[in-house]
Parts: sequence; structure tokens; C-alpha cells
Amino acid sequence: MAAARHASFSEVKDIVRSSEPWCLESSGLGTWYDDHVKLGADAFDRDCRAAVDKVLETVHELCSFNNILFDIDKVVKGGSLQKKTMLKDMCDSQLVVYINPPYMEPIVTVGTQKYRDQLRRVIKVLMEALKGVESVTEISPNPVSLKFKIRVGYRRLLDVDLYPTADNFRGHGEDLCNMFDAMLQSNEDGRELYTASLIKHQTHFVRSQPTAVIDFIRLVKYWAHDALPDNLKQAYFFELVTIHLWEETGKPEGFSKVQGFKNVMETLASGSTELRKMYWPNLYDNALAVRAIDKLNMHEPVILDPANPTNNVCKIFDKRSNRRAIARAAQVTLDTELLRDIRVRRDWSN
Repeated sequence: MAAARHASFSEVKDIVRSSEPWCLESSGLGTWYDDHVKLGADAFDRDCRAAVDKVLETVHELCSFNNILFDIDKVVKGGSLQKKTMLKDMCDSQLVVYINPPYMEPIVTVGTQKYRDQLRRVIKVLMEALKGVESVTEISPNPVSLKFKIRVGYRRLLDVDLYPTADNFRGHGEDLCNMFDAMLQSNEDGRELYTASLIKHQTHFVRSQPTAVIDFIRLVKYWAHDALPDNLKQAYFFELVTIHLWEETGKPEGFSKVQGFKNVMETLASGSTELRKMYWPNLYDNALAVRAIDKLNMHEPVILDPANPTNNVCKIFDKRSNRRAIARAAQVTLDTELLRDIRVRRDWSN
């Protein structure tokens, strides 16, 4: 298989410098954002949610014939659709489906190998059920989930990751610290098995941010979609970087999007060397964060997933080519009409 092609430096320049809003004067960013990012997103959001619910109901019904039951009321929804960071015509959804025993038992009860066997069987049944849903297309299984697309309306497609899981929290007595300890003792493949159990906490962390920050995240994600190759459009990374920089500037309730955006671009253009060891001790304490960084030999920059201390969302920078590609695109953007003459104030004030 041929390696993914990265845009050349001159191509990145042409794409960014000729595209709105990067070619606009800074005073035009607010109007452009309302017209091109916000407008239409609410209707698309509503259509996507209805489409997801219909698929879940159909899959639940079809799976019942195979005696693999899940409770629709115990489906956790994540992704940009649930975080409210979706863009107009650009949306993804994560669905965590809790499978009832005995078809799926917690990892701590059955061990990683049997858990993988359970996943394999359940994913096969779910895949067959999805094939019976008219609006579903491009179904692709992997060891922990199913990827597929849902047709929404006439031409739009919603990207979906469906994760079947056991109730792994309950398997550890609903003690997150016990589960994190178990993850630290496991290898990378074993830790991946816990992914689904943590999506609701990832979603809550982003969704709970102020509306102004959610809107700002949307702008940064729009830039990533416009300026970066597909393998670097990692939404959660950009969400957490944006939240971190907003917190670093003092968590202003109101702020200038263009100033905040230039701060993000400056950070990315620097190769993210300013992102040292960052974590949010909400679900785990400082000691566990430090232990995870040391035990897993994480290389700077480090931003720990607030829902998972074993996950460094800056891992994409382990490849120097990725770091260079992101820094290059950010530097090109800094040289555009939108940002060239902007001076970033400490509080991002208007």
C-alpha cells in the first residue's frame, strides 16, 4: 500500500492563503464564523441525532435475534456530535454499547484474551445487523470497534465508531483508580480494550466547557480540516490543546477569537515545545499522572487525556514528520492576512 502523501510546502501555502477566513482581515472573522461555521450546524446536529437513534433502534432489534442484547438506555454517545464541537457538514459520532452478560464480562473478570474473544463475536453480530440498515454504508470492523457511515439527508455522511463493551467500571468496583492501575500494568493492546469505558468522561470534559470555548474549538478544528492531511486531523488533540491554552490565559469568559487563534497557531508553529507535561487531575491525581508519564516513557510534548492518564494525546508528535507538517501549516497561517498584524494580549481581550 502506498504511503499517505503529505501536501508540499507550496501546496499548503496556496491552500491556506487563498482560503477564507485566513485570507480575510481580522475584523471579518466574526461574521465569517457565524455564516460558515455556526449557520446550518443546528439543523445538521438535529438530523444526525435522529439518524443515530434510528440506527441504534434497528440494530438493537436485529441483534435480539442472536440473543446478544444491549440496553438502548445504556448507550453512551460521544464524538463531536455529543461534544457540540461539530462543524457544518463535518461531524462524527462515537457510540458505546454496553453488552449484557454473559456475552460480555469485564476484563478484570475474564482476562484480556477471553475479552478479545468476546469482542470478536459481538462485533461480528453487530456488523451483520448493520448490514441490514438501509442508511448505513462503508462498514469496517477492527479489534475493538466498528467504523461505518450513516447517510443523513440527501448527500451528507456521518462518520460513526461503535464500541461494544462490558461494564468495566463495575468490574473494578467502580473505582477509576483501580482501573487505571490495571491499565498501567497492561501492554498497549490491553489498554486499548478499555477505550470504550472512558469515552463518556472524554465527552463530558469537552462538553462542559463554556460556549465561547466550544465555539473557539470549532474554529481550530475547521483550520485543521482545511490545512492538514487526513492523518493529522485528530480532533481530540486540537480540542485539548485549545482548552489548555485558554486555561493558561486565565480562562477569560469573553475573548477575541482571532487572538486566541493566533496563540494556538504560535504554539503549533513552535513544534509545540511549550506543551511540556500537562494534565487535568480530575479523575486521577498528580501522583498517578507522573507515574503514567514515567512508566510509559512518554516523550514531550505531553498532554494527558483528562479521562485516561495512559493516553498522551500529543503522541502524534513522536513522528518528526508529523510535527514538521503541523508546524509548517501553522506558520503559513501566521503569515496570512487574518493573523499577520495581530498582537496577542495575555488575556486574549478584544
